[in-house]
Amino acid sequence: MRTVTEEAGKRGLRCVLFALVKDVGAMRLYERVGWKKFGREMYGYEDGEGEWREMEAVCYVAPDSTGKA
Repeated sequence: MRTVTEEAGKRGLRCVLFALVKDVGAMRLYERVGWKKFGREMYGYEDGEGEWREMEAVCYVAPDSTGKA
Protein backbone atom coordinates (compact mmCIF):
# COMPACT_ATOMS: atom_id res chain seq x y z
CA MET A 1 0.00 0.00 0.00
CA ARG A 2 2.84 2.35 0.81
CA THR A 3 4.49 1.84 -2.59
CA VAL A 4 1.27 2.57 -4.47
CA THR A 5 0.45 5.70 -2.46
CA GLU A 6 4.04 7.00 -2.74
CA GLU A 7 4.03 6.52 -6.51
CA ALA A 8 0.66 8.24 -6.78
CA GLY A 9 2.00 11.14 -4.71
CA LYS A 10 4.97 11.53 -7.08
CA ARG A 11 2.45 11.94 -9.88
CA GLY A 12 0.32 14.42 -7.92
CA LEU A 13 -2.45 11.87 -7.41
CA ARG A 14 -4.14 10.18 -4.45
CA CYS A 15 -5.45 6.63 -4.35
CA VAL A 16 -9.02 5.73 -3.56
CA LEU A 17 -10.47 2.30 -2.94
CA PHE A 18 -13.51 0.61 -1.55
CA ALA A 19 -13.87 -2.23 0.90
CA LEU A 20 -16.94 -4.39 1.17
CA VAL A 21 -18.52 -3.95 4.61
CA LYS A 22 -18.11 -7.69 5.21
CA ASP A 23 -14.31 -7.24 5.00
CA VAL A 24 -13.86 -5.82 8.48
CA GLY A 25 -10.19 -6.82 8.68
CA ALA A 26 -9.36 -4.93 5.49
CA MET A 27 -11.14 -1.82 6.74
CA ARG A 28 -9.17 -1.97 10.01
CA LEU A 29 -5.93 -2.20 8.04
CA TYR A 30 -6.76 0.78 5.82
CA GLU A 31 -7.67 2.91 8.81
CA ARG A 32 -4.59 1.83 10.77
CA VAL A 33 -2.29 2.99 7.95
CA GLY A 34 -4.04 6.35 7.63
CA TRP A 35 -6.70 5.92 4.97
CA LYS A 36 -9.92 7.86 5.68
CA LYS A 37 -13.53 6.93 4.96
CA PHE A 38 -15.36 9.35 2.70
CA GLY A 39 -18.57 7.57 1.79
CA ARG A 40 -20.51 4.41 1.13
CA GLU A 41 -21.74 2.90 -2.13
CA MET A 42 -23.35 -0.23 -3.38
CA TYR A 43 -20.98 -2.51 -5.28
CA GLY A 44 -22.67 -4.50 -8.03
CA TYR A 45 -21.35 -7.63 -9.68
CA GLU A 46 -22.50 -10.62 -11.64
CA ASP A 47 -22.02 -13.89 -9.79
CA GLY A 48 -20.82 -17.09 -11.48
CA GLU A 49 -24.38 -18.07 -12.36
CA GLY A 50 -25.31 -14.88 -14.22
CA GLU A 51 -27.23 -13.32 -11.31
CA TRP A 52 -26.73 -9.65 -10.41
CA ARG A 53 -25.70 -9.13 -6.79
CA GLU A 54 -25.04 -6.04 -4.71
CA MET A 55 -23.09 -5.48 -1.52
CA GLU A 56 -22.45 -2.33 0.49
CA ALA A 57 -18.92 -0.92 0.34
CA VAL A 58 -17.05 1.79 2.23
CA CYS A 59 -14.99 4.26 0.17
CA TYR A 60 -11.51 5.27 1.36
CA VAL A 61 -8.93 7.87 0.31
CA ALA A 62 -5.21 7.48 0.95
CA PRO A 63 -3.28 10.01 3.01
CA ASP A 64 -1.59 12.72 0.94
CA SER A 65 2.21 13.02 0.74
CA THR A 66 2.27 14.77 4.14
CA GLY A 67 0.41 11.87 5.74
CA LYS A 68 -2.90 13.73 5.99
CA ALA A 69 -6.09 12.27 4.59
